[in-house]
Amino acid sequence: MAGIPFPMDPVYAHIPATPYRSHAHPPLAFPTPSAPATPGVGSLTSHAAVDDILFGCEDFLGKFEAWAAAKRKDMEEKRVEHFKTCEELRENEIQLRKAIDVAQTEAKERQQALDKQQQEALARESEVAELRTDKEERRATRDELAHEMRKITAEIQRRKQGTSSHVFRLFKKYLSDLMSTHIEIQNKTALEQRREQEEIELQRNKPELELYRQMLAMEIKTVANDVLRFEFTHINDADWDEKYYFTIDISVRGVYTVTECSPMLPDLALREAWIRRSNDFYGFLKLMRKGFAEYVKAQKTSRK
Repeated sequence: MAGIPFPMDPVYAHIPATPYRSHAHPPLAFPTPSAPATPGVGSLTSHAAVDDILFGCEDFLGKFEAWAAAKRKDMEEKRVEHFKTCEELRENEIQLRKAIDVAQTEAKERQQALDKQQQEALARESEVAELRTDKEERRATRDELAHEMRKITAEIQRRKQGTSSHVFRLFKKYLSDLMSTHIEIQNKTALEQRREQEEIELQRNKPELELYRQMLAMEIKTVANDVLRFEFTHINDADWDEKYYFTIDISVRGVYTVTECSPMLPDLALREAWIRRSNDFYGFLKLMRKGFAEYVKAQKTSRK
């Protein structure tokens, strides 16, 4: 019987192939009888035993070959499965290496971003420290300037109060003289004498009028006989030279009538009633200037 080789698998390549040797018995040699004899019972029994042995060997060999074939098939399937597993492991290894490379790259980028953020944070802290130092310096400078400004303002107020009191006293005297002159002129009949007297008073009071214009930002003009115009400036901080004026008729003694007012004040009638009742012309001038200032402030508020 031919030998049964092992499967050619790399796993079993180092094992030398040993062919199966058949255990078939050589043909039995029976003794040749010298003379015919009658077959006996013993010879028949020997032949039957040999046939049983041969049949058993053939059955064993068939089963062994079937087992060997199944074993070869199983080993082939395991070999294929092993190769498939190895391939999957190699693919997994490649994917893992790629994932590791990606993770390392991301970690490197995150570290770089973190380093950059730390540098920016340090730079911002340095800028904040510089700004804080600059703020403290500016605050100290501001406090120093505010102190100096308060001192200067107090000095200006002190000087202004002294100067204003003197100027106001002169202005009151001027108004009193003006009213006295007006009363005197009313008692005269000749128009020429009145004009001559007015010219004399004007020339005499011209220095005082210039002082009022410079110190009180107010100018007095004669529009007509017994009609005076009072012009105020330095009321609107947007334009210090803008003029606000009113014209007043003083022809009737004790009765003052405002004939023109620019801009027109809404409560002008109340102010006229006040001067007629109090006969305080100096207070009336202060009241009119305050009215113009309130008018400018109301205009600015309405524009906002």
